[in-house]
Amino acid sequence: MGGEQFEGIVAIVGGVLALILIILWVILPFIVMGMSRRLDRLIELVSVNNEVTLESNRLLDKLASEVETSLK
Repeated sequence: MGGEQFEGIVAIVGGVLALILIILWVILPFIVMGMSRRLDRLIELVSVNNEVTLESNRLLDKLASEVETSLK
């Protein structure tokens, strides 16, 4: 009788593990795609911010040189 109970417990644990793996197999791709989209958006925002920073630095350098020439 002890062997039958052990086999039943193993079957239940195996079924639960299989169910968890199937759920992860179905849900995990959506999580990865969502993270990928967020990462792409973050990269886009950082590159736009970098371009704005470079443009503002260029304009500030131009303004500084104009002020310097007007003081001479």
